[in-house]
Amino acid sequence: MRLPAGIEAATASLRPARELSRQLVKRGLSQCLRPARHVGALPLARDKLSAADVLDGNCKGLDPEVFRHSFRVQEAPRPSEPGTPPARPVETRHLVVDTTDPRFCCRNNHVTGPGNIVIYEDECAFEGMPVRLRLLERPRRIDGTVAYVSNTTPGNYYHWLAFCLPLVGIYRTQLGIEPDFYYVGRPLTRWHIETLAHAGVSADRVLNAAVAASRIVADIPSRSGAVDSAMLAFSRSCFAAPQASPSRRLFIGRRDASHRLLVNEQECADHAARYGFEYVTMSGRSVAEQAGLFAEARYIVAPHGAALTNLLFATPETRVLELLPGDPFIPHREDMPLLLCFREIAALLGCHYRHVVGSAVAAQRHRCPVDADFAADPEAFRAELAALLGAGA
Repeated sequence: MRLPAGIEAATASLRPARELSRQLVKRGLSQCLRPARHVGALPLARDKLSAADVLDGNCKGLDPEVFRHSFRVQEAPRPSEPGTPPARPVETRHLVVDTTDPRFCCRNNHVTGPGNIVIYEDECAFEGMPVRLRLLERPRRIDGTVAYVSNTTPGNYYHWLAFCLPLVGIYRTQLGIEPDFYYVGRPLTRWHIETLAHAGVSADRVLNAAVAASRIVADIPSRSGAVDSAMLAFSRSCFAAPQASPSRRLFIGRRDASHRLLVNEQECADHAARYGFEYVTMSGRSVAEQAGLFAEARYIVAPHGAALTNLLFATPETRVLELLPGDPFIPHREDMPLLLCFREIAALLGCHYRHVVGSAVAAQRHRCPVDADFAADPEAFRAELAALLGAGA
């Protein structure tokens, strides 16, 4: 149910002030905790050790044998259609912690080592990690091998299927083990349980509370470019193969999302409906249901959002039109472009992909482009939809 227009406009006008207040509180808390990190008795994250630190020989006093399983994955760029930017090459360095040292534990969605050092990938600076603003959970000791399948945002559907769930396959193929337990952390949702069950991990082996264990294994991928195709393929393999002849036309809506709303979504959906597109949302559906919908789709139109992760379950015949909140080739931080993840899933499967670049609404321009509410130009949308339908003729 939507709010009345006046109330909705008033609420939107308060968002910049709320965002500024939130940033000021975080900055103040960070300043207060900085001196406290030197107090050994306080359970705070002290710093971060990255894959590059370890693989380049800088282990900060840690036993290099703990990381003996580290490995690289390199993939060449995939061929592109004429006139489109080439796909990013994949270069991933995997730091695999494999230890019986009782000072290592899984907590606050991270692995911490001696001295409460967080072990995480290169690209994320310690100052940008939420764990630096929180007390570390007190771990309980358990017997057996615990494998880490988390990151800073395991509650994000895309992060889970692209970065986290595939770690199950890495432990089996690279280490040749089947751990006793898997640490997901918080939140632990029903789709975590569902996807792990499809990967052969029963609910009684899934942990969300902090643990130290007889043995901890933790793969920390450090990515340059896109996600490994093998990692994406593992998540795809957990669900039934798509049907041979998809036929449905789906408009995947975000009207029930908390951010990055397509403000003229109804206008776009109504235009698409003239060409037989059904309006659907993924909220409340099981992963199996979402996978089934995408497997049945010949055409998919959708604003940028985690629901498009389900392209993993589509067929090469699928034609995709993504509505983006900004230019996907403008770097967000360092050399990491925004918004290319679903384009590259489409490339992995061989789907035809197009996109429309939108623009943030005036009241949202203070926000990061990837999170701001946005509008799609109606003329550009109609032209790209026509081109999409023509491509599938």
